[in-house]
Amino acid sequence: MTTMKKLVSLVLAVLMLCISAAALATEAETPYTITINGDDGHTYEAYQIFGGDLSGDVLSNIVWGNGVNGEAVQTKTEKASAQEVADLLTSDNLDEYMAIFEENLLASGVKTSTGVAGEDGTTYTIEGLEPGYYLIKDADGSVPVGHAYTKFMAKVVKNVTASPKTDNTTHEKKVYENVKPVTNGKTGAAGNKYNDVADYCIGDTVPFALYSTVPDTTHYDHYVMIFHDVMEAGLEFDPASIKVTIGGNEYTNITLVQPGTDGCTFELKLNELKGYTAGEEIRVDFNATLTDEAVIGLDGNPNKSKLEFSNNPNNDGTVDENGEYIDDGDTTETPWDHVVVFTYELDVTKVDGADTAKKLQGAEFVLQNAAGKYVTVDASGIVTGWVEAKEQASKLTSDADGFFKVVGLDDGEYKLEETKAPEGYNLLADPIAIKVSATTINDQNYTGTPSAALTALNIEVGGSTAAGDTATGVVSTTVNNNVGATLPETGGIGTTIFYVVGGVLVLAAIVLLVTKRRVGEEN
Repeated sequence: MTTMKKLVSLVLAVLMLCISAAALATEAETPYTITINGDDGHTYEAYQIFGGDLSGDVLSNIVWGNGVNGEAVQTKTEKASAQEVADLLTSDNLDEYMAIFEENLLASGVKTSTGVAGEDGTTYTIEGLEPGYYLIKDADGSVPVGHAYTKFMAKVVKNVTASPKTDNTTHEKKVYENVKPVTNGKTGAAGNKYNDVADYCIGDTVPFALYSTVPDTTHYDHYVMIFHDVMEAGLEFDPASIKVTIGGNEYTNITLVQPGTDGCTFELKLNELKGYTAGEEIRVDFNATLTDEAVIGLDGNPNKSKLEFSNNPNNDGTVDENGEYIDDGDTTETPWDHVVVFTYELDVTKVDGADTAKKLQGAEFVLQNAAGKYVTVDASGIVTGWVEAKEQASKLTSDADGFFKVVGLDDGEYKLEETKAPEGYNLLADPIAIKVSATTINDQNYTGTPSAALTALNIEVGGSTAAGDTATGVVSTTVNNNVGATLPETGGIGTTIFYVVGGVLVLAAIVLLVTKRRVGEEN
């Protein structure tokens, strides 16, 4: 019996030792750590809002944590204890209560993150956390430019890993390329050829598009987006062309400011995105005209855009009784996104075919594009438009140096037709086929360096190719005229002469035959 009692006592002692060891092991696991997988550049803070007794993963006997002024929260919520406030929290009202907690945080209870950068962002850790419920947020004034404010609640009864939702959004600016192929083109109002680089004729309408997505606006009462767009002098914005769609449906709650408050060409404000589905595409389509102030060749005609957007649900703007914004609240902005539009110049010199050093004055031409339309130009040779009838086309006349030019042409195929030759020279029988070829990088990765977007310029005439000058945007060719009489053409007077002469010969033959017959009859 005594032996049995000793054995039982030993077993109980071992059991108690195991329990104590387990308790010590459990105790050794605290305090806990929150690991946050986030974007680079943040500084996160953790404030204990509720503490209590931990049993397993259940927190009971709720009390105020060391990171919040509980008495102030009770006064604000008209509740008598931390337990009563905790009992009120639901997923529907959590944002409201987080705002109250944030107004009453205690700096003495803050725990601050440390971060380690990696390929996919930064891993942040906040250590030394006792069991409880914590408010985790960005430190005041620390949110990186272009990022949204982060705030969430976490239950800490063990080590926790979080990948917080952010309200960041993206922004892209694109231009439609009307001739050349486009790599991975985005879809816009004019089709799926929107990219970062394009070329056009002066006077053409150039379609542009801005792209973004609806962010997660859950934590906001109001949410605004403001597009800022800057166009150089060679591009003239058409405000009447603006159209905004969200998820393919037209959105009309917009405000247009010209020029923008920061000196940009225009600002377009989407006044309220609260209630729209996160992830839906936002698209702004609009047009500009390439003007006679356009830069020929490099550096092209740049256009850039950035997006300003709400980034702090604690200060998300206020509106009046009519829904008009009194202020936009806290906002941040994306980096500028760049696109560029190029245009080119055709130089033509008229020369004597036998003596190319001799320049010919007074030759007249018309220029026709691939669509069959004829160019009109001003006194400086700058393109002013395109017309259907040849009679309405501008006469491109060679000067004393045999020279004329057409300024502001798109990459593409043209026909140069001589309508009047210099005095004493033959008129060219056929139009001259000309192809202007610009090598542009028509993809989605333009970073704002024009020489990386326009890499070569060539002209092809009669099967021969010559290099142009990307810096000036000029391609050149010479046209020969030959001295001498024009050979008769079918249907011309030369044919008539042959007909007359032939008729006379036939008539003479008939007369001769008749005469011979009469002579024979008389004999």
